[in-house]
Amino acid sequence: SANRLALRSSEDEIVTASSAIKVWDLATRKTKRKYPGHASRVVCLAYSADSRFLVSGASDRFISLWDSSFETDNTVALKTFTLDSSPTQISLVGGTGESMQMLAVSEG
Repeated sequence: SANRLALRSSEDEIVTASSAIKVWDLATRKTKRKYPGHASRVVCLAYSADSRFLVSGASDRFISLWDSSFETDNTVALKTFTLDSSPTQISLVGGTGESMQMLAVSEG
């Protein structure tokens, strides 16, 4: 069962996550894409303002950045970051693409 949700602002999609991340088409109620996710439970998800990027944070202390513009399953994150403790909140702010900033709040 999913423990996290994120809505994509530009399309009729919803993202759910447990350890794997799935993108669902709300009209057809079918899975459109899958991201391999994390070794442990995903605790936060967020889209960038332009919905091009998806960021996921897990209790394994890793944060992964995904390019959500691909219409196929992504097997590798664009970038992975490691925190000292598990993230509790995450967001992508500022501009888009090159000028984007990521903010993460962790337990420690």
